Amino acid sequence: SPSFAHSFTQWWSQYGVSNPEYFAELLPGRAQPHPAPDRVKLHDSSAAVWQKRVDVWVAAGAGNSVNICPNDSRSFCVCANCLALDRPSQAPEIVFDSSEAMLGDRYARFYTEIANRVKVINPNTIVYGYAYDVYRNAPLEATVPDNLALAYVPGTASATVPAQMAENEANV
Repeated sequence: SPSFAHSFTQWWSQYGVSNPEYFAELLPGRAQPHPAPDRVKLHDSSAAVWQKRVDVWVAAGAGNSVNICPNDSRSFCVCANCLALDRPSQAPEIVFDSSEAMLGDRYARFYTEIANRVKVINPNTIVYGYAYDVYRNAPLEATVPDNLALAYVPGTASATVPAQMAENEANV
């Protein structure tokens, strides 16, 4: 059955000390875990991150599904390699925490790198990810493999969600 959920919520507690390179490079003046330990973003262009996720899946038995849905919130990686994946090119301040960021190509690449590694080990495995918020739009250049299933979460930018929730509660 499909497995869609934020899949990296424990990574900071598991790898924050031993492998800080797994996590997003932040804007100056910010420090990990940001914005919270269960919401840290990864260094999405890192082959070490891709391989670690595959290794964790293999250690769990290399089953027919693997969830790689990113954690919720902002604080996306602003290192040169991650920014190079983004189409169009965007300022680090936009990528880091703006609802105007466009990260579809970045996440298509992240998903593809893991899905391709998984397929070599178990060709029947489906890799699950999100098309959500600033990475909900289709990538402009990147493509994804046939063993990737995306949950599309339509809607407005997450900055408007608290206001929508308050409005809904007021109308109940």
